[in-house]
Amino acid sequence: KANGLVAFSMAPIRMVGSPSRFWNCHFIARTTTTRTSNTPGPRSLIGSYCQKRSLIRVQEKSGIMDGQIPITTTTATSNGIQMKHTHYTIVDSTQNKCQELLQQQHQSATNMDGAKQTNVLVVTASEQTNGRGTNKRLWTSLQGNTFLTIAFPMDILTSSIQSCTLLPLKVGSIIASCAQFFLQKSSATVSLKWPNDVLVNDLKLAGVLIETFSSNGDYYFLVGIGVNVAHAPTTFSDGLVARPATCLANYTFIKTSEDAITMARNITNELLDWLDHLLSISNTRNSTAAEDERNNIISSWEHWAQSWIGKKTEIRDKSSKQYYVVPIGIQSDGQLKVTFVSNTDGSSQVDLLPMTDYLL
Repeated sequence: KANGLVAFSMAPIRMVGSPSRFWNCHFIARTTTTRTSNTPGPRSLIGSYCQKRSLIRVQEKSGIMDGQIPITTTTATSNGIQMKHTHYTIVDSTQNKCQELLQQQHQSATNMDGAKQTNVLVVTASEQTNGRGTNKRLWTSLQGNTFLTIAFPMDILTSSIQSCTLLPLKVGSIIASCAQFFLQKSSATVSLKWPNDVLVNDLKLAGVLIETFSSNGDYYFLVGIGVNVAHAPTTFSDGLVARPATCLANYTFIKTSEDAITMARNITNELLDWLDHLLSISNTRNSTAAEDERNNIISSWEHWAQSWIGKKTEIRDKSSKQYYVVPIGIQSDGQLKVTFVSNTDGSSQVDLLPMTDYLL
């Protein structure tokens, strides 16, 4: 086929439509961002973000927020990223809409100076009619919450840090940081649970769905993000044990749709900043900087997850059986080292936990 879609996993990624092509990836990420002294948290607007980073140019395309007529913003970075962000009032799924847009474009283009550009697509929506989470579970999509998909070429990672499996951890850390910014005047505690569920006071605030997509020979990661800003939907009942949900409005004043869009922009700006940095590593072939990225993403994720590292935790499973592990720490390849604890004789065994296993 000309295009295909597969879910992200820790195993080698096989792209539908290219039977002989495999991607053995090991993910990574940057955990620090450059800010001026008067910028304590994520940039809330693309315009103010660009004022802090003089090398980034912004062009606004006119749009009317009316029904399905979208608002589109284009951002260009000095390292060759061309980001197109489109906001819709309502879509079936931001993941599906992003796939449609990818099929309409080519990955590489040329800028005004004749240099290669890398296209990054961002789709946000005020409401989804058929949002989805991991394992094809329905993601309840109430208006007032954040729904976001960011698509970028896979080779941004493979050409810079030669790693893919740390991407879910990096994304989780970014969302946790953005949530903390909203809650900086609250006593609520933000944390991460394996692999990238964002929690507030041990209740689920946000989730991440990472898929891969191919179109016309180009290969992308689609990072789908849902954040409960104004509403905490009821938990699922599909046979899997689910963590109770919460929302930002339970801990701080929320301006509903305005803050939902702000959250999406904050997350987008943080990810764009990181991708731009990865391209800089790729352009300079700086192996030391690449190694620093791998170390930073692990230390940042462990910072957000420190409240449950070393504690007995249940693995979410479709069967009626209960499995427990004691997390030890993250390996360099992004897997979680754990001690499996037997329910019968109390014996234990050290092993690695892939990202397909979720902890409750």
